[in-house]
Parts: sequence; C-alpha cells; structure tokens
Amino acid sequence: MVFEKKFSVLVCVVLILGVLCGCEPKQTSLQTASENRGSQQETASSFSIWKTKTVAKTVQRPPLLTDVSITQRDAANGFYTDLNAADFSGIQALFEAEKIKIDKRSTLIGKEFNMHFSDFVTVNGEIWAYYITWEEHQGKSKGCIALAKSTDGIVFTNYGTVLHAGESGWDSTMATFPGVWYEDGTFYLVYEGSGDVYGQIGLATSTDGIHFKKYGKNGLLLENSGESHEKVNIGTPDLIRVNGVWYLTYHSFDGVDCQICLAYGTDLGSLTKYEYNPILPTSAQGSDSGTTGRRDLVYYDGWFYMVYEISTDQPYDAAVWGHKFARSKDLSNWELVESPYMLTTGGMGNDGPSFCVIDGKLWIYYREAGNFLGRYCIQAKK
Repeated sequence: MVFEKKFSVLVCVVLILGVLCGCEPKQTSLQTASENRGSQQETASSFSIWKTKTVAKTVQRPPLLTDVSITQRDAANGFYTDLNAADFSGIQALFEAEKIKIDKRSTLIGKEFNMHFSDFVTVNGEIWAYYITWEEHQGKSKGCIALAKSTDGIVFTNYGTVLHAGESGWDSTMATFPGVWYEDGTFYLVYEGSGDVYGQIGLATSTDGIHFKKYGKNGLLLENSGESHEKVNIGTPDLIRVNGVWYLTYHSFDGVDCQICLAYGTDLGSLTKYEYNPILPTSAQGSDSGTTGRRDLVYYDGWFYMVYEISTDQPYDAAVWGHKFARSKDLSNWELVESPYMLTTGGMGNDGPSFCVIDGKLWIYYREAGNFLGRYCIQAKK
C-alpha cells in the first residue's frame, strides 16, 4: 500500500487498516498482549468473556451478488474444503450478540525474521505465509514479499524473498502487502506497488509458490483512477474467487481517510471497480474514523466474513490502531460488530489482520507492534 505504514501512510498512505460511536475497548482486548510477550508458546487465554454489542449496518446499496452458494467445482477447492470443516461458531456468535471467549493466544510469531502483514494458504496440509520484507538493492531499501512455512501455525521456517520490487517503474520502490489465492495448482499473488507513482495493485502467478512471474509486461493489474476517494493511492489487496468470479478488495486513500473498496470480474486481468465504492467507509468519529484498511475475507454458509484493520484520525503514527469484524451476503451491504474490537493505546499495532484455518479452527493473525505476528481464536461460550 503506501510505504509500509511507517512508510505507507505517512509517506504514501499508511498501512491501512473499534468501533463506532466512541465505544471504549474492554480490558479483554489485545491491549493486554504485552503482558504475555516473551513466549512463542500458545497459552490458554486469561481474557474474560466478551458479550458482543448490537450490530451496526452500512448504508443500504443495491446488492452486487444475489447468489453466493458455492458451486460443486468451488467446493472441491481446498480453500472451501478447509473452511467447511472449520468451527465458525465463534465468529458467528460475534454477530448474534452471544457470549464468546478468546480460546488461545500466541505472540512473537516469526519475530526472528520480522514476519508481518501475512496472508495464508494451505498446501498439502502445510501452512504457507506470504509476508512483507525489506532488502537492500544498490544502496536503496526496497519492499518485497517473502515466504515462510509451518505445520502448526506457530513455528515458521523462513524461505526468503519470492517477489522483488521492479528495477524501474510503478513498483520499483516496493512490492508488498500480499494477498494470495491458490487454486488448481496455481498461486495468484496480488500486491501493492509503489515507485514512480504511489500505490497501484499488481499481480504475479506461480506454479510452485516460490518462483513468481509478474502479470503482463510489468505486473500492473489495477490502477488508481484518480477518483476522489482514491486520488492518492490504492493498495493492500485481498483476492477471493467464488463461482468463477474474482473479487478483489483493496484500500483507497484520498490523503485523509483510508477506506475499503471492491473490484470484480470473471477475467482477473480485466476487473471492474464497484460503482458504489467504498463498500466499507470510515465513520465520522470513533475508532474507525481514519482507516478501514487491510483485510481478509472468507466465505462460509452464505456469508462473507471480513476481519479488517481500523484506526482513528491522522496523524497515523499517533492514532489508535486495531481490527474488527464485518459480514455480508452480497459484498455490498455489511453488518459490523460494534464490539469487541482490538485496539492499541496509541501507535501502530494490532493491525493487518488475516484468517487462517488450522486443524479445524479459524485463527485470526495480526501484526503486533514490533513487526511480528500474534494470533488468537474466538469460540462461542457454551
């Protein structure tokens, strides 16, 4: 997206990433993460039980989708097979105002190599995490995408850079903020690039997940249109495919707010931006008044579930950051959980969230302050 939030929003746009109406975070939020730092081991959570509040809804729009049932072909995709076998009771309970609990939590994941802003796919039972890294090239620091693998989702082995910034042009400063989709033996990696222009979206593909070829001549997939809400940049893409249609969510930045937008199409190389963008705008005030940003989507039982980063107003380096949840049946109209939500006490962290299904559980990974990962699992309280 912009310059990696420290370089991303202040310099281009921040890492984009609670709740509305000024609700205060409970002490059970991830503000307490520092208490358990120093161990990569997974521990039972000491968090008390959350009681979710009412669910807010976005402004009503014409539905983009009318049928999101999964086809037989899609159902055979490992992505949906894993999801259908996963326990979604915790995240469903978020939207039903039921009691939930944090099951387990880990911190310091990937600290040895600064693994953060990761997106995950499962390949033959192994967890592959694509994440942001930085490398020196001819005396300049460039943002790239690296790969790490794990069998348990806690201990990762680093495989190094798999996608480099361009030698020149639109992604010559950074090719970062990965979003990955794996299907029929092909890895589709969308990313945010910056170079002679700020914040466009690129695509690279691979058959082994390590050696990627950029799309077209230079990888450029989706350009900044210059419209009011994206007049500065676009980025932090996430990619999902349902019933033969690609859905690419991304952030738009107008210099003031970062907001979630959508593009779609049957041809990944020719996507249409949704006419009612942004689909998830910032609020007038509250914990998401400055950013609705980097996100991850999964589809389950007729719903698209989203976890997405949020922040208060600029300056971003002093704003309160975190993440929260939303769901939609049509990708146009969204229900937003007003609490719980994960917030810092000020400064970047608890942002860049993503989902990962491991052993039947739906985990939420997020960046902790310090550029490494934490994770937790939500369960319904019986």
